[in-house]
Amino acid sequence: MKDYLVIANSWQVWLCAFICIGTIAVQAIGFARLCYKNAKLVGLTKEQCNKSFQCGMVTAIGPSLSCFIGAISMITVVGGPLAWMRLAMIGAAPTELTAAATGAAAYGLEMGAEGYNIEVMANSWMTMALNGCGWLVVVLLLTPSMDKMRTKMGGGDEKWLGLITATASIGLFAFMATQYYMLLPKVPATAWAAIAGTVVMIVCAKLSNKAVWLKEYGLGIAIVAGIVVGAILDK
Repeated sequence: MKDYLVIANSWQVWLCAFICIGTIAVQAIGFARLCYKNAKLVGLTKEQCNKSFQCGMVTAIGPSLSCFIGAISMITVVGGPLAWMRLAMIGAAPTELTAAATGAAAYGLEMGAEGYNIEVMANSWMTMALNGCGWLVVVLLLTPSMDKMRTKMGGGDEKWLGLITATASIGLFAFMATQYYMLLPKVPATAWAAIAGTVVMIVCAKLSNKAVWLKEYGLGIAIVAGIVVGAILDK
């Protein structure tokens, strides 16, 4: 075990993670109670609320599996407590992995690579935290005027606004992935792992039009495919 992981998995960090997750659990219970309490105001019965709750639990299985696979990747680099806390709070494995990788890239390193020490790990942690804080600040400050902003940016055309958002997302993740594709001459195993994950994700996205369940499991399948291809070629 690398020295920095001793700190990353210390009881103090686990305690902080438990406090954060406990706060989320209290909020979730509070929202559920409010929903049941005010259900009659919108014409819902208790039985309908129970059915909705059960549907939500089943629907959450897919994203949870995706987060679980993402957590496995993060645990080996940033430790168990933070991986558990971040994915429980945000629930977006690609976003958290990208943020952690960006923090490491600021030091000119990849996650878990030689030279990845406590300072680099702290930068990965800080990048993930700031990334999440950014969303919270934007929601707090811009939600009241978000509708006006959306109308102005898209010119009143929802399709155009959706295209802008999609283009920005494609550009961001293409930039992050390209650095691994460029390793093909020097580190082919890493490059082919990234290529395999990309291809599988594209295939899952295409097939998800008919097999809807792939929208939730696609990320997990792509990560596993990349890991398998990288492990085979690295031998």
